[in-house]
Amino acid sequence: SGQEAGKNTSGKINPAYWTINGDKTNNKTAEKPLTTYGQTNPAEDLCETAMFYFKQRAELKTKAPQRFSIMEQLAKQKGLS
Repeated sequence: SGQEAGKNTSGKINPAYWTINGDKTNNKTAEKPLTTYGQTNPAEDLCETAMFYFKQRAELKTKAPQRFSIMEQLAKQKGLS
């Protein structure tokens, strides 16, 4: 179901912050991007998330655990962790 021992293994934020078209869902319970700049669009959200993953990992894990989990999966797939 995409959840494994408290981790997001689906590769998706649930509930979603972005629509498939790159618009905000306006779901108040969705995990928000870490920065105002990351809230610009999905590409900037991914860039900011990656920056936090490599430079401020503990803060990413605390403030955006679903994004952290997705980055962990990507890094493992690419041999970066």
